[in-house]
Amino acid sequence: MMKAKQRIIILLLAGLLVLTAASCSSQKAADPATETLKLGVLSLEDILPMVVANEKGYFAEEGLTVELIPFQSTVESQSAIQSGDIDGMMNDMVVAALLKESGTDLKVTSVTLEATDERRRFAIVVSPDSDIKTVADLKGRELGISFNSIIEYTTDEMLVAAGVSPEEVNKTAIPKIPVRLEMLINNNIEAANLPDPLITFAEFNGCKTIIDDRGRSIS
Repeated sequence: MMKAKQRIIILLLAGLLVLTAASCSSQKAADPATETLKLGVLSLEDILPMVVANEKGYFAEEGLTVELIPFQSTVESQSAIQSGDIDGMMNDMVVAALLKESGTDLKVTSVTLEATDERRRFAIVVSPDSDIKTVADLKGRELGISFNSIIEYTTDEMLVAAGVSPEEVNKTAIPKIPVRLEMLINNNIEAANLPDPLITFAEFNGCKTIIDDRGRSIS
């Protein structure tokens, strides 16, 4: 039990990106027994350690009350942290930089999982009925993404790596990740950039991956 708890804590420290308003650290320390730490999360594999820690009571054992608040897009979590509705969030470095530039006081406390030569984090996936076979086939076609985020950044990098200019592709804003996934599976959009494990789910439902970020050092 103790070893399992230690593994979860290590994952929480090393495997997650949580953006916390820096102003919180300057305020008088709140009583953890009465205050709830509200963290905005996206439905990605990165949140698994937090979910397990919450369900197993590891946060409570440390005197913390944590509420995980799900969001469907980075846009929604951005708005929530700017309005003070949440204390921190799991998001990406592009969003963090944009928030910092706009004057939002925040800190990056830890970094998420990253792509390796064996593990993918993001991929451009095409719908089950699409005739798109290669990245070059995306020229002039619609590609669902979330603008001003790691999704757009990795999309552009993968396109360039395959010899396609981002300007040659019709990038379409579909910020809500579940909506983007559903539209792709139902052939309502021909291609989209998805994070894992949604890539795997899309493939299970007949979609095809034409390029991913493994070994590219972009995520």
